[in-house]
Amino acid sequence: MNAKAISIIDENRFTRICSAILELEGYTVSRPGPAKDIGHWHDGHNVGLIITSYPFCKPFAKTFKSKKIPTIVLSDYIDQELIDLTKECGNSCFMLKPLDYKNFTLFIHNIMTGDVNALNGGYYAR
Repeated sequence: MNAKAISIIDENRFTRICSAILELEGYTVSRPGPAKDIGHWHDGHNVGLIITSYPFCKPFAKTFKSKKIPTIVLSDYIDQELIDLTKECGNSCFMLKPLDYKNFTLFIHNIMTGDVNALNGGYYAR
């Protein structure tokens, strides 16, 4: 369906669930492996979107910013640090869990097809 993959950087349980949902939608999903490899992993891969969670993503935020890959940060709560993180990373936004999977997959579709080509930090409410 898509030339670019969606990379899920999160704990294993969520990665398996999210991967299964997105693969059913026809997306190629990639997983970077050990956390220590994330900084270099995207260099050789055609990644069109990163999905991660907060606070899990905090050590990798600078990597996301430098790669300029659209990033969705999922969180159970909102705090000032999360807001600042998504604004600082640039091409990112955050969504609150639990997710409405229909709207979540629609949002992903819009990013992957270019209908949403710039995320400016902040909350995506759906």
